[in-house]
Amino acid sequence: GFGEIGKNAFYLHPEWGAKVHLRVLASEIECTFLCSIQLNTNKVCMDCGKCISDCPANAFENGFDGLKCREFRQKQGEYIPFGESGLLRYCKKCITICKAGKK
Repeated sequence: GFGEIGKNAFYLHPEWGAKVHLRVLASEIECTFLCSIQLNTNKVCMDCGKCISDCPANAFENGFDGLKCREFRQKQGEYIPFGESGLLRYCKKCITICKAGKK
């Protein structure tokens, strides 16, 4: 398999954990509306709970709440460009503490 979706809705790769970001996954698999594609038969998430306990937005009360995460990041000014190059800041806490993957 090539990975799984983690508790924080990020893709977790077996080797690189949460440090890989997919934008598009193209496939020639025929699929109907209700089909389910299993990404990985081997579990990648280690169920350590660090992404839940260390989340500064408390976005994991009833599963991952992406809107709560986004609202927190917005209040922190992450969508306001800074510096001459206009870079954006991102929280990345749940990505950097994730121990999934081999590397």
